[in-house]
Amino acid sequence: MIHNKELHSQSTESPLLSEARRLAPLLAGKANENEAAGRVSDESIEAMREAGFFSLMVPKAMGGVEASPLDVLSIVEEICNIDVATGWVMMAANVATASAAASLTDEGYETVFGGNSQPIIAGAGAPTGKAEIVDGGYRLTGKWTYTAAAACTATITTRAR
Repeated sequence: MIHNKELHSQSTESPLLSEARRLAPLLAGKANENEAAGRVSDESIEAMREAGFFSLMVPKAMGGVEASPLDVLSIVEEICNIDVATGWVMMAANVATASAAASLTDEGYETVFGGNSQPIIAGAGAPTGKAEIVDGGYRLTGKWTYTAAAACTATITTRAR
């Protein structure tokens, strides 16, 4: 386990961790399909979205789960024990989604988070490209690193110099 139960004892299990364990048969059953396809199955992604697992670190005021750091790490650990690729994608998307929730302007927030469900956001955090101001916005040039959740989202965040 990632934490010492004696130091972090809770009298009851987190409902989020219980939900991760409930999803175990579905996620485990898709592991070989995920490996063959090189991406996490749509069915797994949707089940995790419905469980709130892509907005674990987004504040409740923004429609997220606002899970404690211990709950986030416990859920990531549980999902990785079921299927490491699925857990990695979920973790990476949570980092990108929380970063977007924390850094977007009000207009950007409404565009990305204003829909009926929490978005899944992929992100490449290293500023390996260049942004140039042009009429109507920015021109991005360069190369960015692979982002694990790109196959399950329509929104990707990145950084540029």
